[in-house]
Amino acid sequence: MSVGDVFSKAFELWKKDVLWLILAGLVIGVIIWVVALVAGLIIGGLAAGGVAIGLSGGTDSFSGLGAAALFGTVIVAIIAVFLIAVLGVTLQGGLYEMVIGAAKYDRPVQFADVFSGFRRFGSYAMFALALAGIGVGLMLLFVTLIGIPVAIVLAVWIAVIWLYVLPLITDQDLSFGDAQRRSREMVKSAGFWRTLGQVVLLGVIIAVVDLI
Repeated sequence: MSVGDVFSKAFELWKKDVLWLILAGLVIGVIIWVVALVAGLIIGGLAAGGVAIGLSGGTDSFSGLGAAALFGTVIVAIIAVFLIAVLGVTLQGGLYEMVIGAAKYDRPVQFADVFSGFRRFGSYAMFALALAGIGVGLMLLFVTLIGIPVAIVLAVWIAVIWLYVLPLITDQDLSFGDAQRRSREMVKSAGFWRTLGQVVLLGVIIAVVDLI
């Protein structure tokens, strides 16, 4: 299927169920926003408490208890990032199931599919945890100037070879391990640079549409 055929098919599916798709996207966005807000408030409260404890002696240096509280805040923040990533990928998987189900079986989208990702929670969770872990590792590379180009290259490479992981988990009910291996094989078969070019082209088209 050519790029033009893909856009044509996607637009046809979008026209049939545009309102349900927009609603599903909004619901997912609100859920993620609420969870992130609550996590942010908790982390902010813990951080403020740690600072207050650390400076409770009236000096400019942190006490051991204050440092421990701030360290605990960092741990909580990391856990929150991973949990939000897992929830986001799981809900996105449900959105994929909504669209793929409508396309495969030629039926209207079913809004309940938004939450169907929890049926494959294990696979989605493993994918999300892998992405979050890689993301944390790549962020650490940005500490040095040499690490910045390395992080960018690795991020692009991983994004391309794992391009089909989420659709494969959704469509073929694969585990994360099987899906990522199959995704690499598909990218290798089609050609890495060709796949990257198509992703860039799609990104440019979406950016132009957004501007319009």
